Amino acid sequence: MVKKTDFEAVLNDGYATIHVLRYFAPGLINRDGAGNAKTAVIGGIERQRVSSQCWKYGMRKNQFLQATALKVGEEMSVRSTKHAELTIAPLLMERQPDIDAETAKKLADAALGFLFRKSQNGNGKDKTDAYDAAGTDHDSAAAAPAAKAEKSQMLCLGVAEIDAITTLCETAYLERMSPEDLRAGGPKPPKKAKKDKTAAKDKTATKGRDKGKAKDDLFAAALPADKSADDQSADEGEDEPTPELSDAMKKAVAAVAEMGRRAGYDGILFGRFATSTVMSTVTGAVAVSHMHTTHPNLTTSDFWSANDDKNTERGAGHVATAALGGGIFYGNLMMGLGQMKANLYAATTDALRESLRGLIHTIQSTDPSAKRGATGAHGEVIDIVVEIGQGPGLTASLAFEDGTAYKAKEATDTLLSYLDERQDRLHPDERPSHIIALSTMPKPKKGGKYEAFIETVIGAAIP
Repeated sequence: MVKKTDFEAVLNDGYATIHVLRYFAPGLINRDGAGNAKTAVIGGIERQRVSSQCWKYGMRKNQFLQATALKVGEEMSVRSTKHAELTIAPLLMERQPDIDAETAKKLADAALGFLFRKSQNGNGKDKTDAYDAAGTDHDSAAAAPAAKAEKSQMLCLGVAEIDAITTLCETAYLERMSPEDLRAGGPKPPKKAKKDKTAAKDKTATKGRDKGKAKDDLFAAALPADKSADDQSADEGEDEPTPELSDAMKKAVAAVAEMGRRAGYDGILFGRFATSTVMSTVTGAVAVSHMHTTHPNLTTSDFWSANDDKNTERGAGHVATAALGGGIFYGNLMMGLGQMKANLYAATTDALRESLRGLIHTIQSTDPSAKRGATGAHGEVIDIVVEIGQGPGLTASLAFEDGTAYKAKEATDTLLSYLDERQDRLHPDERPSHIIALSTMPKPKKGGKYEAFIETVIGAAIP
């Protein structure tokens, strides 16, 4: 804690890496497909592991993170493979009471099919759709085999995006656009009469037509220029000029494109991948590691039984085995302050401070939910250490390479010693300007150490 970070530099390039040591009592807090505790090998030693997905799921459901979203003017995302049927169609029917459920579902499917279709290939045809709604064959608009219906894409949508997509569907309904035309990007223009093939070949040779260019659709007029493609005539005939997109549809599509990064607060934090025509990929501001034990995997096989109250004979009604493990776990999260600023819709200084504060509160109180009722495996934070600087945030997993930190004090001392020693090995531009540990915070005259720790971190990261 020797120098004060520059505010603008921190916002553009700064980071806050949060190292966490957490104790879990024996349980099965994260299991693999076979029902065993997840593991990882570090330093040639097998460790028990909690996946980053498991950790992030717990954080998304945490009340502190949800409250933080509201404080910074955001809402949590909605994640589903059934947005068309369960999210957008019901909203559309509320807005337009005369629309039936089947039509609303088809329009919602079509809008998502268009918005999340992949880019076009060299022949001007769409590649395999990113959104495979209800198993529809989008080239012919005919029903595909039922098995394909199980392959719909999990979509992460923000509330603002859902509202804009619903408006797009509503506008298409009022403009009498069919679901097929909505999915295709607009009605197909009629073909002119076929031309003489010999003349067409001569014309092709002289013009040097590029067959790799894709055909425009109606929505191209409402999208940014880099999302459009050039018109191309077919050998057997030429299309009529593309019909003009109505002002209402232009406005609706532009509104969806404008909301393309409003992926919800958890999307702002953890990111969203979208191979989409309009919707944007959101680069997450927070990278989350897997957690692993600071010592070898101590999982054991637990034999358990369930009694049958109606059985008068000796013996249990059910017997089974389950893996149980626990101990001290290390993990880290890295928040890129510049990326957080870019992702927030209202990136004020207060919003950035509240986001970092809320993230630390969330980490301090998040437990994996698996087997929580059966084993009561609520975790306890041993220590939180925050590094603040302008280089890349680094994990401290190497501190536990030898796997000998079985006890809480051993793990804390090992982590702090490693972070201090690592300073000398880093380039000066990559060294953290602050290393702030909850365990070493002096007790303030008023309040608790945790509150003082949080305010010290916020003040150092975003002065």
